[in-house]
Amino acid sequence: MTTTADDERRAGETRPGLPGAVLHRPRVDQLLERSFARSPAVLISAAPGAGKTVAAQLYSAALDRPTIWVTLDGSHVSPHRLLATLLDALRDLRPAQAQGSTNPAFRIEASLPEAAAVAAGTIQRRPALLVIDECQYLMLADEARHALGTFVVGAPDTLRVLLLSSGALKGFIEHRLVEGGISLVADSDLALTEEENRQLAELLASDTGQAAKVMRATGGWMAGAVFSYRFGLHEQSRTNHLPTVLMSAVLERLPAEDAQFLLDTSIPTAVTREAATALCGDDGHRLWDTVRSRHLPATTMSDDAVVYHSLFRTFLQRTLLSTEPRRHALMVRRYAGHLADSGRVEEAVEQYLSIDARDEALLAFDRAAEGLLARSDWATFLRWAERIGRDRITTNPRLMAGLIRSLFGQHRFEDTISLIRRLDVTGSLRACTEADPALLATAAWALQSDVAEAHRLLDRYRGDYRSEVLRFMTEATCGLRPATPPVWREWGDFERPFSWGLFLQGRTKELRRLAPDDPAAPVLNPNVVLGMCFTGDLADARDSLERVPPELRERPHTRYIEAVVQLAEGDAEASIATLDAALHNRERSPYAISPAYPMFHGWALLLAGRAEEALTELERSVEATARSGHLALLEWGQAFLGCALLTLDRAAEARGFLEECVRSMKAAQRRLYLPLAAAALSEAQARTGDPDAAHEAAELAQHTAAMMGTTMSLLPVVTLFPAIAEREDRHDPSGRRWRRLVVAPSARPVRRPATRGGVHLALQPFGANRDVLVGGVPQHIGRLKIIELTALLVLHPAGVDRAQLQSRLFPDASLRNGGNHFRQVCFKFRQITGLALDRRHGNLVGLPGDTVVDAADLQFEELARSASLVTGQERVERLRRTLALVSGPYLSGSDLAWAEERRTHLAVVEEEARLELVSLLLDLGRPEAARDECEILLRLNRYSDPGYRLLVQIERSIGSETSALAAYSRAVAALGELGLRPGDARRLIDRPRHAVGPAAPTGA
Repeated sequence: MTTTADDERRAGETRPGLPGAVLHRPRVDQLLERSFARSPAVLISAAPGAGKTVAAQLYSAALDRPTIWVTLDGSHVSPHRLLATLLDALRDLRPAQAQGSTNPAFRIEASLPEAAAVAAGTIQRRPALLVIDECQYLMLADEARHALGTFVVGAPDTLRVLLLSSGALKGFIEHRLVEGGISLVADSDLALTEEENRQLAELLASDTGQAAKVMRATGGWMAGAVFSYRFGLHEQSRTNHLPTVLMSAVLERLPAEDAQFLLDTSIPTAVTREAATALCGDDGHRLWDTVRSRHLPATTMSDDAVVYHSLFRTFLQRTLLSTEPRRHALMVRRYAGHLADSGRVEEAVEQYLSIDARDEALLAFDRAAEGLLARSDWATFLRWAERIGRDRITTNPRLMAGLIRSLFGQHRFEDTISLIRRLDVTGSLRACTEADPALLATAAWALQSDVAEAHRLLDRYRGDYRSEVLRFMTEATCGLRPATPPVWREWGDFERPFSWGLFLQGRTKELRRLAPDDPAAPVLNPNVVLGMCFTGDLADARDSLERVPPELRERPHTRYIEAVVQLAEGDAEASIATLDAALHNRERSPYAISPAYPMFHGWALLLAGRAEEALTELERSVEATARSGHLALLEWGQAFLGCALLTLDRAAEARGFLEECVRSMKAAQRRLYLPLAAAALSEAQARTGDPDAAHEAAELAQHTAAMMGTTMSLLPVVTLFPAIAEREDRHDPSGRRWRRLVVAPSARPVRRPATRGGVHLALQPFGANRDVLVGGVPQHIGRLKIIELTALLVLHPAGVDRAQLQSRLFPDASLRNGGNHFRQVCFKFRQITGLALDRRHGNLVGLPGDTVVDAADLQFEELARSASLVTGQERVERLRRTLALVSGPYLSGSDLAWAEERRTHLAVVEEEARLELVSLLLDLGRPEAARDECEILLRLNRYSDPGYRLLVQIERSIGSETSALAAYSRAVAALGELGLRPGDARRLIDRPRHAVGPAAPTGA
């Protein structure tokens, strides 16, 4: 990839040229190619002068892919500057929507590894080579090394990353070397072979007779060999530190003004004509041309710059500093001024600080602050502030604002709050918020633990759009009246608090719409998963959770979200375990929502049947939250606590808590858990002898759930207290709305493990077109046994005992014959799918752990269950998608006992779903569509008593008396074959629970 002059001048993107005479070494190219075949990243760690940079350039020239070259310097010890430099260099490999920002992570609270992982996720899958030179600058910078390692590991495998370092890179990168994630090329790999040494002598027109002597003296060290051939072999051995005598010889052979030019221009990493003029005045033009014409050793030329080898440049700098320290400081000051005049103010600050010119550094710092804050480079901001001195920046409101934001960004919350309060008391905070309107939002966020104080700041000072987001979130969390969301815009780093406010209000559909449009894009705002979960899209919620970058997945808040998903999936114990991890690490979260974790933990304990533990947890959480002013979270706790008290038969106490939280939720229109609280209040009021109030509360629960379009928070209460549905359906026997909350009570979906990256195996077990698909390609399998094997394996994701698997497939065969048949089927399965059965603990076998399974019967039950979580037209659409998966009987033709049992089970689930679809279409005033669906149901099961009842109801509403009577006659004829009469099914369900014996058949 060629670079323009503008590209060359970009900080960090100076690509060195090649020496005039360069030795091509195919052996090294082949070594690098083999290394990249093992891993997408390679580290060349070798001593200065070993030939790392030249080897990388020659290798890149031979590749049929573009090359991006980044050269690090001392400023890249800042992890955010490092990431910004890498993303800017890789701008052509990033999608257009990501190019506007060098930091795609959320800037307020993103950890460094999280920011690095998210940044790597923005790189497109296109072949390229990224060379990162001079990595030794990171040797003592732990955070920068970790960020670099995370970025390298997280980048797509189409991007080859070549790291060049003259020192060891410990920590994360070293661990990846041990694990094989990064390959290593060392000194010994770059050392000249005897043949390469001889070729080098010929290339440099030296006496090849000296080759053996040079080889013995240098040990194959490239720089030592080059200097030996160019300047003659000296007596001393060439160590891996370029001999000072040879460097001195280069200077001694030059005219005095040329030598002085080299010393003066050793400050920049690349000497452009403009830099030479800034450092050496008008003579810089002439001297720059003269030096370029000399083709000096350890010096390379590009079209616009002279680049000294790092060893040579270090030698020149040390020489200038030791012989003329004042001139060295003058050159640094001149170069820093040139950088500032060129707009490279961040580099200017670093140069000024290197000579302790703090006044000039302060001026440049003021210009550079905006760029630092834009990319969240909190560490650099704080480092500069400390070096320049707090006393100097106190008088600069913009820098003080940046100091607050940087302290908060580094999670130094106590320091942040202390500084905010001090500036507020002294009257200086207003100037800071006027200089940097973004400050107010950060200040309010920092003070979330004291809601009243955060509100006061938001009311007292003016900020930008971000402060409106924080105002909305705090009002949604703590307000006594409804909070109005600000008009949508690209919220950037404040999307998370905005989305949390939406969640608290129960605006789950709006929250759902914040999810990325691209189904493969990383999910950087985990709150959108909550929107999916509460709108019943559990499969999407699970998939999106898996797309949250790993570093972000480890955060306590994301753990909490995962626990919510697990509980919605019906796995209370897994939810409890995940919440335990969130509670353990919640002090790492800058959110002031940590009370949500123990409250939801108590709720999960209650749903797991551990009522006493739940009560203890919830009582403690409610007491703590009541003191904080976080009303929304207090309402959650009171609702959950009321349910726990009801479970323990303490209805009077429960009623007090539930009445208070329902009243507060209604007033502030925080509807997320209002259906739960209102339904539980209905149960408490019924138990305490107030049936009218109980009915009113139940109606509120139903109405709120319908308005939100989700029954997510209502269903658990109905499960805990089934008397609510029984009691309320007596008010409206024909509608039976409460009993219909659960669409398909018989559905028992198998929880599939979330996997990515393996073979995609799909099973279509329904009807005549049953088949197995591999990678989306139908295999047109005719042998039923292979499909039966696949069906059994997908039903047991944790594995199944091998002997049981064999006996279920071949129940009538002897042990020996069954074993032969089983091996044949497994062999054929492996031929078709490429998958061999995994042997697991004990005698368990199953599909390989990374297999992505997509079975239509599993999807069917999952969708049927998720339909219970939505209402109205959305439930109709969900049910249609569910039923579209069933194209016939399950494993038709199979007479295996387990297959027949599952076939019957799925038929029951299908009928339940179809009955709800018909009822729902009637509710929505679409009787014609209801009639069509009802006829489909009766074709599938001509003995469906509830199906005939619905058909009679339909005909009564849109047909004639004759058609209604005809429908009833069909029911009598069909059910009479079984000795039943219409209505027997309902009477069986409606019988008192203590009754025994069969229901007496009577007329409908």
